[in-house]
Amino acid sequence: MNRTLKFRIVYGVENKKQIIFLDLEKDLIDLKKYEKPIINQFAGQTDDYGNEIYEGDILAIVGNNLSKFKVLYQEDAFMVESDKSAYSFIDKTSLKQFLSIEKETMKKKVIGNIFENEK
Repeated sequence: MNRTLKFRIVYGVENKKQIIFLDLEKDLIDLKKYEKPIINQFAGQTDDYGNEIYEGDILAIVGNNLSKFKVLYQEDAFMVESDKSAYSFIDKTSLKQFLSIEKETMKKKVIGNIFENEK
């Protein structure tokens, strides 16, 4: 599998979090200069609106504000896990499978991430 190696780096403290994106094919950075960096990997997928999906993103099914899904990297795979406080027909599944569910009628969108407010 040929996949672009991109990362989102979140650094800083509490209310002063900063985010930068880097592509390992083009960018080199020294992580030591950033305060408390957290590195999120690009999942190699986009939502139905063309937004890149990274580990730590929150996805939603457009028109269904009750169900939110967090993108995780577990067991060598990108997964989505539903928000336990909301009713959902999906508990936990692979990101690829989630994105392919009823693609024509159920649009999926990145609405934020675990570090920032939802969009």
